[in-house]
Amino acid sequence: MPRADEWIDTTRPPGEIHSLRRQRLLRLSLPILTAVALSLALLLITRYVERSNRDDALQLAEGLIGALETAVQRDVDSFLSPPAAVVSFIGDVADEGITGHADMRSDADVERALRSVVERLPTVSALFIGNDDGDFLMVQRREDGLLSKFIANDPGDRVVRVVLRNAAGDVIDDRLDPEDDYDPRTRGWFADALAARGGQGPAVRWSEVYPFFTTGAAGVTASTMVGVRDPDTPATVAGADLQLATVNQFLGEIELGHRARIAVISTDGRVIALPEGLDAAAREGAPLPLVGDLDDRILDRAFQHFRIERQARDATIIDGERYVVSSTSLSPLVGRDWWLLIVVPEETFIGFVRVNARTSLLLSAGVVILATIAAFALTWQGVVSDRRVMRAVAMERDVRDRGKTLRALGAVGDVADPNDTASVRRLTELLAEALDARRVGVWRLDVPGDRLMCLANYDRERHGFSDAAAVPAAHLGDVWPRLVGGEAFDVLTARDDEAMIVRYYLKPSGTDAITFVPIAGRAGVQGTVSVEDGQRADDPAALGLLQAAAAMLVPRLVALNTQSGGLPIEAASDVCLLPEVTAGERPPPNTLKRTSLSHRRDRRLLRSLDRLAGEGEAFAATMFPRVAVMTLQFGDDMALASGRAADAAFIGKLIEAADDAAERLGVPCVKLLGDQLVVADGMTREAGPAIRAVADLALDLQPICREACVATGRAPLYRFGLDIGSAAGAFVGDGGSAFNLWGDAVRIAGIAAARAQATTIQVTESVYDLLGTDYLLRPRGSFYLNDVGLANAYVLAGRL
Repeated sequence: MPRADEWIDTTRPPGEIHSLRRQRLLRLSLPILTAVALSLALLLITRYVERSNRDDALQLAEGLIGALETAVQRDVDSFLSPPAAVVSFIGDVADEGITGHADMRSDADVERALRSVVERLPTVSALFIGNDDGDFLMVQRREDGLLSKFIANDPGDRVVRVVLRNAAGDVIDDRLDPEDDYDPRTRGWFADALAARGGQGPAVRWSEVYPFFTTGAAGVTASTMVGVRDPDTPATVAGADLQLATVNQFLGEIELGHRARIAVISTDGRVIALPEGLDAAAREGAPLPLVGDLDDRILDRAFQHFRIERQARDATIIDGERYVVSSTSLSPLVGRDWWLLIVVPEETFIGFVRVNARTSLLLSAGVVILATIAAFALTWQGVVSDRRVMRAVAMERDVRDRGKTLRALGAVGDVADPNDTASVRRLTELLAEALDARRVGVWRLDVPGDRLMCLANYDRERHGFSDAAAVPAAHLGDVWPRLVGGEAFDVLTARDDEAMIVRYYLKPSGTDAITFVPIAGRAGVQGTVSVEDGQRADDPAALGLLQAAAAMLVPRLVALNTQSGGLPIEAASDVCLLPEVTAGERPPPNTLKRTSLSHRRDRRLLRSLDRLAGEGEAFAATMFPRVAVMTLQFGDDMALASGRAADAAFIGKLIEAADDAAERLGVPCVKLLGDQLVVADGMTREAGPAIRAVADLALDLQPICREACVATGRAPLYRFGLDIGSAAGAFVGDGGSAFNLWGDAVRIAGIAAARAQATTIQVTESVYDLLGTDYLLRPRGSFYLNDVGLANAYVLAGRL
């Protein structure tokens, strides 16, 4: 649907107009569609690159995880292999066995070799040798140096000697410890090594985790049989202690990334080593904790996956995130059912893909924003260009239309002739069409210069004219000096809502703006041209057209105002050609010859009377030819039925005011009928005084209704209707105590009230003909009367 201000070229075929619109829409939307397509393409490319990079990164991650697994396994091997190699080395050094006597040369040489190895191998906490006789030799790392222990378990003569050396190798303590009851033959590492003597299992055996005798720290021991040369020498076992704290520290030094896990566990779920450490539990003699006891959900879920898959490298979902779980058996190395468990988030290997994708997306978004800005700039430029073209076309059309209008104005009859009414009406009609106005009027200043007199007023919506109207200077307020000053100006309802012309003239008719252009000649301002709801005085083209029309009207107004006293507007004659018909009489034939609205209504009534008379019917009521009737409809049935004191007071005050005004104005009939008040006059006097009295009564009641609505808080729904026409009346009831009035005037007054705007007084054309020179009346519209046709309606705004 086109906009209200959009020009539609009706000279072109509809198909061509739609085609031009489609082309314009395509031209304006093409840059935006291109930007949208570019945005979608960039998003799809970014998504494809992300998925492709992710797949490639996952394949690369497989190799990285394998390499990581190999590297960790190699580190573990390099960590655990030296103790085993050292044990084998000790066996070679002590191949002749030991006696446990510190002063024997062979034992001193072995002790010296052990001290050299412990000093150079930080992963080993102690090296020792024991035999079946209970002899024992050990070198242990301490915080303050190296501790050497000699146990000579000779029968009946057990000697335990402890020697402490500092970092420089100097002896700082050498003492005997008779309280030491250590016996290597009772230790698990000794039994494990003896079990391997028959070739069962690896040559070097690793013990279970246990607390060390000397320090109490948790650890494991690697042991092996010593191949002594003398068969009479007792069986000898060499061993090396490895603290779990050292293993834990080693695992903690392996870099796996955030949220990664690494642990040495047994098949039954016991945790052998963790980067966080476990030696405290072992030192207290408690069993090693289970994986489920660590409150580590990632490690626990990985262990459950390990229990199913065992030695494998696979991906699993933990708390909605993918992890790679790798498990490697350490049994070939330590001879125990131990496993190296590695858990690494997949994000560690492919996180860079997400970062790169985000960066790529941000860069793409920047491109999209630039493309969008460019698209909107091009579109806006196209819109501006189209508007300029449309404005140029509109200006061309306006110039062409102005030319047509000026040519049409030139073809109008003799506008200067005061007696040529058709020419001035045609002028207002042409101006209304050219300016797309609601109404256009031509007004003249009367000779005294205290009011405006209407020469012609064209209503474009209803294609009708109204001429008989006058507006006094007092009712125009501040507008009057500007009118007589000769300036062109606009009056806006919204801006000048307190002005009298707005209150009494514009608002009742729903007009938003009115423009006045002076009709001025050498003798000064002669009148004005009024344009309602059309192009305004700030439009140069419209102003030029109005000034040209005003110049054409100057001779006419000068001629009117130079005649003696001017030519005041004559009110329509209130002489009625319809005689009063009393009961039993019939009207004479061919009574009406004129064609005004009132006479057309009379003609219709005469036809009805003739028909009744021809059928032999007698008239039981009196037919009054001119009865003025006012109907006041309250518009709120519930207010009348509410019983509120304010509503009751309003009705009482209204009736009292109506009775007082009727008595003062000589109106004989006032009736309250349901939700409306009916007032009638003209049964006993002429139509002119009767309709003026009824109009004055309506104007008196209007402020009372307004004040009552404000006081009671009711919506202002009241409305008035006035008509003058024929009616029938008769005294009815017991003894004729009541007078009943009905007929055309009563019915049409009710219709006028029902169709009026709230708070206004709507009158018919018959009333307008009688009140036009003495009251302020505004065109309202038209309504249809049966057997009569369209009749104009007006709003009564006040007295002149």
